[in-house]
Amino acid sequence: MIMVSRVSPDAVAAVALTNQPVVFALALFVTLNVGATVIVSRAIGGGYSDEANRGGQVSFNLNLLIMLPMTIVFTVVSETILRFRSSLFAVRFRRGKWKTIKV
Repeated sequence: MIMVSRVSPDAVAAVALTNQPVVFALALFVTLNVGATVIVSRAIGGGYSDEANRGGQVSFNLNLLIMLPMTIVFTVVSETILRFRSSLFAVRFRRGKWKTIKV
């Protein structure tokens, strides 16, 4: 946010507003990955390398299975999410310029 503060106060508000869903998604994936680390570590510690490989594969596939639909949904309904969250302005980068728009 420090870097966009030079653009305008609206840019700071837009970054702060759109950062919250990103942090939510990051928390979800970090939680899944910590669980996968526990499963893989216990399997490796017990000498079950096949189970460790399977745990890593399941973790990767689960992350992919959750991430792709989430990305598509957030991309398609991003303006609706901004409207729902009662934001007045958003900042878009189009044709090499930052533009403040009313949402």
